[in-house]
Amino acid sequence: MSLIGSFKRTITIIRASRTIAISGHINPDGDSLGSLLSLGLALQKTGKTVFMISQDQVPKHYLLLPGVKKLKKTCSKQVDLAIAIDCGSEKLLGSSVNIFRKAGATLSIDHHEFRKDFTRYRLIDYRASSTSEIVYQLIKKMRIPLDKNIATNLLTALIVETNSFRLPSTNSQAFLICAELLQTG
Repeated sequence: MSLIGSFKRTITIIRASRTIAISGHINPDGDSLGSLLSLGLALQKTGKTVFMISQDQVPKHYLLLPGVKKLKKTCSKQVDLAIAIDCGSEKLLGSSVNIFRKAGATLSIDHHEFRKDFTRYRLIDYRASSTSEIVYQLIKKMRIPLDKNIATNLLTALIVETNSFRLPSTNSQAFLICAELLQTG
């Protein structure tokens, strides 16, 4: 089975949390940043207090992503839920690991098969072409409307992680998601 965890449980955990920190991995790439930003922006639309964390500097070519100015290097506040995006191990969180150690609950959302689990809850799909594919499905299942900013971040993540749809991990779902994201404008 390639799906670890469930969307239903993940949604229940998110809905029960008022304050949420979302962190990608050190040396962020497009999948990490795009997935982090799209989930953060989506959860803010539901009234959650969301801290989007990137301890490392954002590469220049991602500085125009919607919401990038909301990124913080850390979060000193204890949160109800800490979400790791695109992190196959605790080590990849860098100094953000301190946020996870103090959080009420922890969750990983990822697509990497080879990983060292470090969170209490997981939403992992090895068949997904990218973490953004899982985040897209989560946003849809939560019935949060996609807007241009969320779609731009998801599409960036999807394109980067599939190397412009050239990698063997690219699946038909990636193209279907891409088509819907493009319809947002």
